[in-house]
Amino acid sequence: MGSKQCCCCCCLLFFGLFFIGIAVLFVFRDKLGPSLEASYKVTDAVLTQFGTGSGKTLEYNLLANITVENREKNFDYKYDKFEAVATYDDKDLSAVSLSTFDVASTKTSAVTPLVFKGQKSLKGDVASKIKGGTSFDIVLKIKIKVLSRFTKVDIFNEYKVECKLKVPLVNSKGKSSDKFESTDCEKVCICLLLLPFLTFECSD
Repeated sequence: MGSKQCCCCCCLLFFGLFFIGIAVLFVFRDKLGPSLEASYKVTDAVLTQFGTGSGKTLEYNLLANITVENREKNFDYKYDKFEAVATYDDKDLSAVSLSTFDVASTKTSAVTPLVFKGQKSLKGDVASKIKGGTSFDIVLKIKIKVLSRFTKVDIFNEYKVECKLKVPLVNSKGKSSDKFESTDCEKVCICLLLLPFLTFECSD
């Protein structure tokens, strides 16, 4: 009888500490999350093709270079997911996914150049807005999943980042009347994942 009571007390203590731990993490999730967030910047972007010709099908070719800055002194980051979608006029053009890569502490790394190329059917007056343009408002929507370690607990942070760009269109000689300005990307939301069943979701 005594052993059963002891076992029961141990179980209650374990679950009590477990839920207290969850409560503490919930309270401090905003501190744990942003402390693990890197800085993202589009250093260069150019359109070598962006037009409709005589129809309503947009043909595009976008190249974007992005750097990732790890400002933490004690954490290296391993990026398990880096998916970028180029959008124009709130319409998705195409997506690019990068292979796993690492960014060491206090380092800035240039990721593999992102190339978005393809065709997209347009509706309404979008085609008329494109005609004759020299630069265009392109938004890169990036989904990121990065692994770091807090004491002995693996922490996955999931980010949604947006990069609002003004991208120049170059001619056949590689020249444009406009110049691209490096642009910082903005965090849309951040999720804290400690375990597969323990997730602090973010909202847009």
